[in-house]
Amino acid sequence: MADLTVDPRYFGRRTPFVAIAAVALSFVAYALLWGLGVMLALLALLGGALCMLFPGPARQTGTGVVVGIIVFVAGFAAFLLTNL
Repeated sequence: MADLTVDPRYFGRRTPFVAIAAVALSFVAYALLWGLGVMLALLALLGGALCMLFPGPARQTGTGVVVGIIVFVAGFAAFLLTNL
């Protein structure tokens, strides 16, 4: 019989991979689209936050997206502040 319990964790096996993919896609979006890339990153952040409302793998994927976007934004802000 299958286990039908819902996994309530925010971090799971897929979270690190999704976070790395979110950071990589943020770099590509910003490099190719500049201001629109920042807007796409904010939309991805909102989508990840909405995914965190649902249980199971969606929550873990949403956590990865949010963590990845926050890492990108923090790193990019640090880069801008130290190079201006």
